[in-house]
Amino acid sequence: VEALALAHPLYREGRLSVLELLRAEDAAAGADEAWAAARAGLHAARARALRAAGRLDAAAVSEIGRRLEAR
Repeated sequence: VEALALAHPLYREGRLSVLELLRAEDAAAGADEAWAAARAGLHAARARALRAAGRLDAAAVSEIGRRLEAR
C-alpha cells in the first residue's frame, strides 16, 4: 500500500508508465485480498476449534462476527 502511495506522484511526474501504475494498483488490491482471506481463515479456524471443544455458542459466534467486521 505504501508503494502504491508513492506510485501516483511518480506517474503524475511522468516517471512511471500507466502500465506500471496499474501493476502497482493490482499488487495493492492483491495484498488486500490476501489479508482478508487470511483473516477469514483465522476466524474460521477459531470457530472450528471452539466447535470441536463444544464451546461454539451464540456469544462466541457474536464475538467472531465483531472481529470480522473490525479491520
